[in-house]
Amino acid sequence: MIVLGIDPGLVSTGFALIKPNNHNYLAIRIGEIKTHSRSAMPDRLAKIFSNVSSLIGEYGPDEVAVEELFYAKNPKVALMMGHARGAALVAAAEHHVPVAEYSPREIKLAITGFGNASKEQVKRMVIARLSIDPASMGYDESDALAVAICHCQRSH
Repeated sequence: MIVLGIDPGLVSTGFALIKPNNHNYLAIRIGEIKTHSRSAMPDRLAKIFSNVSSLIGEYGPDEVAVEELFYAKNPKVALMMGHARGAALVAAAEHHVPVAEYSPREIKLAITGFGNASKEQVKRMVIARLSIDPASMGYDESDALAVAICHCQRSH
């Protein structure tokens, strides 16, 4: 089984493809889909959609896990994240891949045991679980890995 975890964002959407094996996980590929702030909104969303669609086509994940929209102090930030989530969800739907959604609190709880963990704490736990070089990944990738791991723990 392969799971695609997605941490949606308009500037940077993190993604992680993992393969669970009992309580261990093999990271197949991690990365970011970056868009330029000067590009038109439709072009940015098309880039996210196209890249997620390509990942699904290339790796054939059995399931996709996406971080749910969270409450943001700035409504514009929440709206932008919602657009990016929508692009990723449509890509999964177009490929008929089941999607699961998890709240940030649920993801943090699954990874660290603490629902209010910081991004740094989540990143450290993900690195420890997957033996990944910390220099090779930013918060968007570690959050995407956390989403994928959370899904594996919750669904199996």
